[in-house]
Amino acid sequence: MSTWQKFRDKLSNPIFHYGVAICSFTASSPDQLSLLLGDSVHVREECDELYFGSLANKPQVSGIFPKSFI
Repeated sequence: MSTWQKFRDKLSNPIFHYGVAICSFTASSPDQLSLLLGDSVHVREECDELYFGSLANKPQVSGIFPKSFI
């Protein structure tokens, strides 16, 4: 398994990517983030086929979710 990689700008400052859920995702463990179709997310890190991020309208709600759902 790969390690989690943060998104960074050219000066190595952490940045967020933004995305929109193209389908719903139901979390099956506490470290996952449930998504509804159309949810906006801030993506902070990636690892293999997963992202780590938070809901744009609730930044305190965060977790991992599949890249293919964004």
